[in-house]
Amino acid sequence: MVEVERTGGIEEILRRLLKYADRVYGLSEMIRQVGDTRKGEGEYQTPAVARGLLVMLLARVGSFNALEQHQWGGFAKRWVGGRLPKADQMGRITASVETKDLRVVSRKLIRKMKRNKAFRKAFEEGRGQVVVDGHEISASFLRCCPDCLERTIHMSEEDRVQYYHRCVTAMWVCGEWTILLDMEMQAGGEDEVACSVRCLERVIRDYGRSFDKVVADSLYARAPFFKMCLDYGKDAMAVLKDERREVLRDAEGLMDKMTPEQWEEDGKVYRCWDLEGFESWDAMDRPVRVVRTVETQTIRRQKDGRLEVKTAGWWWVMTLSKEKFPSRAAVKGGHRRWAVENEGFNELVNEWHADHVYKHDVNAMTVIWLLLFVAYNLFHAFIRLNVKAAMRIDKSIRYWVDRIKANFYAGSDIIPDTS
Repeated sequence: MVEVERTGGIEEILRRLLKYADRVYGLSEMIRQVGDTRKGEGEYQTPAVARGLLVMLLARVGSFNALEQHQWGGFAKRWVGGRLPKADQMGRITASVETKDLRVVSRKLIRKMKRNKAFRKAFEEGRGQVVVDGHEISASFLRCCPDCLERTIHMSEEDRVQYYHRCVTAMWVCGEWTILLDMEMQAGGEDEVACSVRCLERVIRDYGRSFDKVVADSLYARAPFFKMCLDYGKDAMAVLKDERREVLRDAEGLMDKMTPEQWEEDGKVYRCWDLEGFESWDAMDRPVRVVRTVETQTIRRQKDGRLEVKTAGWWWVMTLSKEKFPSRAAVKGGHRRWAVENEGFNELVNEWHADHVYKHDVNAMTVIWLLLFVAYNLFHAFIRLNVKAAMRIDKSIRYWVDRIKANFYAGSDIIPDTS
């Protein structure tokens, strides 16, 4: 357990984070196995490049050019274990790195965290859930590559073709823990749900014992997706919005005659209708459950200080039974779907530069995102598990981020003044 203030100054936090990664998880040795598709070994070793990219992401540098321009040194540079190429060459090497090797690194890291009882308290609430959702990484009217998706944008002057890349991400949510598991780039000619099926099949194979349900937004309320989850022994839950659905119309008719369950939590009043046994979803071969909530909260407007009552309504369809997942747990699980937005995409984009196109190549984008997952999980594990609670009490995540940046730019080794 690190007590940062007493161990050589808080500016050394990047060094301690990297040492923690090696001491507890053996990260350097894991990355040593990362290869690429280049012919021959080349001047620059792939593991050193991968470690350099990881340091770049942990320090939130933001681009290959920024990494090249800053003469960073100290322990971080020694930890990389080799010379790093110029920005252009870094991009070409990144485009050749084997993504399957990085998925192995991520899987070993998460499994070691689990063996070290990092999630022990979280598992007291159950096995948790995997949340899947899509995210658009980049879009441009001019820049494209052979793997770009295309769409037509109707503008006032003319219709224009826009090129973009989109991915699906799977996040494990259990208690307060949010762990980024895997991602898949959406290919041309397929929609987000088909892409998520490929991603989920790998996630279930690699992490299937860590969760028992899959939660998604309304786009995933499709019978093939639900059946795929059931075939792998996982329950499915999705937001229900489409008013054309028979199951939604049936639920509305029955719930209008029911007295809802009511409770209050965190200043919000919940009214909940919960019914099982709906067979009006023709494409499903088993009954489903529908949960509806109307949530009321009183807030004070910042502009004039007046109190305002806000009301929101939600519908979910699921394969979970009431016995396994009571109404309150179902509502909480449905709302935890937002973790993939708030603690996933929002943090990755605004704090980790995830939407920056380091190299316009689908393999390079996948490599950067998979390394982002390693950096994200490692950073949060270090702060949560290795920095003493007394040191975290009055310090935000932004505080630790800024310290890591300062450590990267200054270097852990102080250059003596010889003037």
